[in-house]
Amino acid sequence: MKAIVSFIFALIFVASIGQDIIDSRQREIVIRSVNIVPMNKEEVLANQMVLIKDGKISAIGPKLKYGKDALVIDAKGKYLIPGLAEMHAHVPPIDDIEPMKEVLFLFAANGITTIRGMLGHPKHLELRSKISSGEILGPRLYTTGPSFNGLGVKTPEA
Repeated sequence: MKAIVSFIFALIFVASIGQDIIDSRQREIVIRSVNIVPMNKEEVLANQMVLIKDGKISAIGPKLKYGKDALVIDAKGKYLIPGLAEMHAHVPPIDDIEPMKEVLFLFAANGITTIRGMLGHPKHLELRSKISSGEILGPRLYTTGPSFNGLGVKTPEA
């Protein structure tokens, strides 16, 4: 019994110290002391600041001015890369949106900011809209129509 109670308290503690998701469209964010790996040159830009306003990077440099209410993230010793794109993503083609949200979160948590879904489903249009509005956390979603293979479409007329 003691082990179960201890486990529950440990679980509550771990859940309470988790990071909150910050909506960068609503708050100015500054990432300081970060090493940037750009895609346009073969060098690392060391010890830079990145200023994010309205959800977009507005400035990069060694020293930037920002508002007193900005969220400042100390990234000393860390690296920042551009968002990754997955051009062959499989978002579950089902009517229940919950499993799709889990898949999208995994993409976003691993730095993937854009996906192209391979097997379109009508629910993906709703999903894309909810991502765009910020209701669901996930990468930008480009979706397709359903697959036209021999399993789903049996005749040329269909």
